[in-house]
Amino acid sequence: MAMATDASTASPSLTGASRVKSSEIIQLLSTIGVEANTATVMVYLHTQGPSKSSDLQKICKLRQPDVSVAINHLNRLNLIEVIVNSKGGRGRPAHTYKLAIELNDALKTFTEQAETRLAVLKNHISRVAQVTEIIEN
Repeated sequence: MAMATDASTASPSLTGASRVKSSEIIQLLSTIGVEANTATVMVYLHTQGPSKSSDLQKICKLRQPDVSVAINHLNRLNLIEVIVNSKGGRGRPAHTYKLAIELNDALKTFTEQAETRLAVLKNHISRVAQVTEIIEN
């Protein structure tokens, strides 16, 4: 998909069904422990394609620091590719971000983390039952 360059050339809008699905997946990711801003940025990188931070701020309705934290988290997990757009001038170069892998593969990272946390919780629940039995006897 084309990348938005400014407010007058806004990113392709999502259809109603796509918006509902995007909103639902963001909410579901949040319920399994993914930070909401990280989930939002990841889903919108999937739906909108490669985007600059300023575009993500507008599309995701997030502040710049929130986008930055989400991008850093996704980058640490190797889920995004950072493309440096060198201007040849002074100042920091602009960056474009895109998902490095398919969304389904990116989601596996988070579902595996949730499954690990669930296994730990099940172990703790089992241990609580064991200790309770010892205490009661």
